Parts: sequence; C-alpha cells; structure tokens
Amino acid sequence: MMKNKKRKKKFFWIAGGLVALVGITILILIKSLAPKENDFSELSWTDAFDQLHTHISTKYPFTDWKGIDWDELYAQTAPRIAQAETENDPAAYYLAMREYVYAIPDGHVQLGGPDLGLREAAIGGGFGFGIIGLDNGRVIAHILLDDGSDAQAGMAWGAEILTWNEIPIQEALLQTSTIWANMPHATMEGRKIEQYHYLTRAPLGTETTVSFQNPGEDTIQTVQLTAMADELEILNRDLPIERDLNAIFQSPVQSDILPGGIGYISISGFMPTLGGLNPARLFDKAIEEFIKADVSGIIIDVRANGGGLDGLVPKMVGHFYNESGFYEYISVYDVKSGEFAIDPKQTLTIEPRAPYFAGPVVVLVDNHTASTAEGIPLSIQPLSQGYVVGIYGTNGSFAAGNPGENLFQMPEGLAVNFLGGRALNQDQTIQVDSNADGMGGITPDIRVPLTEENVRAMYVDGVDIVLETAISTLDELN
Repeated sequence: MMKNKKRKKKFFWIAGGLVALVGITILILIKSLAPKENDFSELSWTDAFDQLHTHISTKYPFTDWKGIDWDELYAQTAPRIAQAETENDPAAYYLAMREYVYAIPDGHVQLGGPDLGLREAAIGGGFGFGIIGLDNGRVIAHILLDDGSDAQAGMAWGAEILTWNEIPIQEALLQTSTIWANMPHATMEGRKIEQYHYLTRAPLGTETTVSFQNPGEDTIQTVQLTAMADELEILNRDLPIERDLNAIFQSPVQSDILPGGIGYISISGFMPTLGGLNPARLFDKAIEEFIKADVSGIIIDVRANGGGLDGLVPKMVGHFYNESGFYEYISVYDVKSGEFAIDPKQTLTIEPRAPYFAGPVVVLVDNHTASTAEGIPLSIQPLSQGYVVGIYGTNGSFAAGNPGENLFQMPEGLAVNFLGGRALNQDQTIQVDSNADGMGGITPDIRVPLTEENVRAMYVDGVDIVLETAISTLDELN
C-alpha cells in the first residue's frame, strides 16, 4: 500500500534551524526538475508575475479552504511589480514578490533566491531581549543578552512589556509584519508566535520606546532603546530545542531508554541522511529494543521536524495498530477537467506492523512540527493509548506533491514553489492544513501551560518542560 515513495510533503525536511535554509537551497538545486513551461526567468518582471499568478491561482489546492482572494492579491501586487520594473528597482520587485508569497498562509509555499540583503537590513538589529506571551495574557522578556541595550536600561528577566512606541503591547503585536520569517505561517497561532519574534527586530540604529515593569516592582519604567547588531542571536535562542547544523550527517531516528523504563524516540526528519539511510528500519529496531526491555511507555519526539517522505509515517505507526487504519487520500489537480480529484495510486493506509506495542504512546510536538511530521500525531492521537503533548499545536501545513512539479523560475534568480496535492481524511475532507480561520494542525491533548515558571525553566534553566510533562503523563498512566 505504500506507493509513490518519491512524493514528498515538503522540500525543507532536515531538522532544526536548517529547515528554511535547506528548503531554499534544495529549491534552487532542483530547478532542473521543474517543467520547462514553468521557466519564466527570461520574461519581463510583469509578464513573469502574470504567468505565475495564472498558474498558482488555478492549481493551488487550498484556495477555497483557506479563503484566498486571488483577484484581490493580484490587484495588490501587480502594480507594485510594474512600478518596480519601470523604475528598474530589484529591491522593490523582491519585496512585492515576498509579500505576495507570504500572503498565502501555507508553510509549503516558498520563495527562493537572493534577497539582496533585504532581510538582514530589515531585522538585523535587536534590542537585547526577546518576548513571549504567557497564558494569562502578559507579555514578558524571556531572553536577555548580557551586553544588550536593555541591560543598561534596567530591564530584568521576566519584565512585563506594557507598551511599544506608546502602543499597548497586544496592539503592537497585531501590527507586526511576519514577512521575514523563515516561511509563511499557516495558522493564527503560528502567526502570533512569529509576531513575538519579529516585534523586537528592526534595522540597525532604529530607536524604540518601551514601557515595562520588572518583577516585584511597582514602578513602570519607560526607556528608549536602539537596535544593535546581535547576529540574530535572540531569534536563534528563541527555540528551546537545540538546532544542529550537522543533522544531514546524523541518524534521522535516534532512541534511548529513559530512567524509569520509558522508551524515547527522536525523529528529526522523514528522509534518509548520511547517518541513516532507512528511517523506517531504524524505528523498527527501536521498537524491538523497547519491547525487549519491557518499557512502560514510549515517547516519540517530532518537534522541529520539517517532514519528508509520506510513506514512512504509516510504516512507523503501524507498530501501535492491531488492525488496519486509514492514513490519507491525495487529491490533485487534473489539467483535463480543471478540477481536483483523488489519485488512488497515492492512497495510504496503516497496516499492523510487528512487533505490536500496546502500551501508552506520547507524541511531542511544536509549531515546527510540519508536513509529514504532522502525520505522527495525526495517527497516534485517535488511539486509546495515544496522547499528544506540546506548548503549541503543529504547523498546519500537510500538503503533498512532487519536487519541481509546481516550481516556477522567475527573473532575478527567484523561484516560487508550492505543493499541489490535498491530503484528505477518510471522509474526503482536507485534514491538518489550516483553514480560512487560521485553524489547523494537530492540537495537543495535553498543553504545557505557558506560565512564567515554565518559561524560566525552559529559557534560563535549560529544562525540557515538554519532555518532563510527557514523562509525568506516562508515570500517571502507569
């Protein structure tokens, strides 16, 4: 039943901080796979954009589901492209293209190619601290740089941020653009996360007025801060899981038995790497070892996992099924009919796989659990012994497609790509991908609360509070 293994959920499949970098790199490297009729690189900027828009507005699989108004998006973008061309302004052309792509709430829609240094210019400055939103609505400084401008301004860890440039903090967040994020956000939750990240980024030298209140103090302080170069350290530190730049050389599936007899499997990607050519077999071996060791439960960690080959997930989760289950239909655009239709060759089911593990299984997720990786919690959550744990839900980008099939080469070395297949559930309804309300992904059964105590544990003490919660959950179940 595991057909068409070459189909991939997304291009940027390597774990951690490499997700976006590898995605764009692969996007450029596989240009040769794109149909020749998708090469608009020799056209004028205006003609190339018109061609791109015609194709994407016709073949994009989630137009109705996400409520995308292509006419409005074209009306906003086309004049900017034309003006940039008239003025021979590559920067304006790039910005128009980036905003066009990022207006589509889908992590599988990508813009690759040189950004002319615009991203660095726009977000290269930081104010020495990062912010995060707590469940009680407060916004606090959760990362402080020792040499940041905030240190001189008297800001302490956990300071509540009240206003930004005299605007209430929640209102300022809503006004924050996310076009410089590594990928378009798919869900409203994902957008909010990125707004926390990018409110505190600005061009070097930008002056900002911030009002805050330190923990345990009654006084509200208002200070003026200047954006300084920090090599994007705040952004890099804002993810509690370590980003490993050597992921391509490591096994995509790693396992261990934790104290207390709990099996732990970390899956960094659903693709072969130089450290492990057969991820499914590595997973099989881990389950075999766990059963021999009589573990009391299993934790599967797919945080910071950008996806990969669709067929691997049904194989892996088959160890937790004692009867056949459904995984997905794939609906693709049919050029002849001009409609989307299910391709029966791509249907995937879950078949029981020996050895069977009947104990509790907990899946760890975050907002960077994307694409194929979302298939693990999707398949485990419905089981009576299955649980999903996380602070946030998954990314909400679950489409499928062939590399290069919808990759369009544009002038100035740019490339735009999207995946053209809808993943459907057994009722033939789109599953996981975010909808017009920004709802999507897999929501955790057990949400780790964003309290000041938990944030301090993660960012100051280096505690993996999500993993600790999973362990506590299994202890309670046993």
